[in-house]
Amino acid sequence: MGKPSKAWPIDPTGRVWITEAADKEIATAEITVGTTAVTLTTNTSGLKRRKLFVQNTQVDPAVVAYLGDANVSAASGFPLYPYDEIELDVTSDAVVKAIRASGATDGKLRIMEVE
Repeated sequence: MGKPSKAWPIDPTGRVWITEAADKEIATAEITVGTTAVTLTTNTSGLKRRKLFVQNTQVDPAVVAYLGDANVSAASGFPLYPYDEIELDVTSDAVVKAIRASGATDGKLRIMEVE
C-alpha cells in the first residue's frame, strides 16, 4: 500500500472514511456558569442535535465546571477543568447541565452543537 494521504483518512485496509456534512447545522454559544445549574444548549430552533462539544475557557485553575443532569452539583458532577473539553453523543432532547462550586468565580463554557 502507498503512503497515507494527509487529505483523506485512510484506514489500515486502504478504505477512505468520509463524514457526510451536507445540509447539517452547527450552533455555538458561550455560557456563563454560576452556582445555579444552567442548561448547555444554544437554543437554536429546529436543530436536531447529535453531538455536543463543551470547552471550559477559564484560565483560573479554581474555576471548575461540573457537568451532569438536572441534579448536578460540584460533589456529583463530571469535572471540566480549565482548558478541558469533552465531546458528547446526545440527542436533541438530552438535558446536560453545568454548575460551579460555591466560592469560585463564575466560569465560561463554549459549546458547539452539531446536527
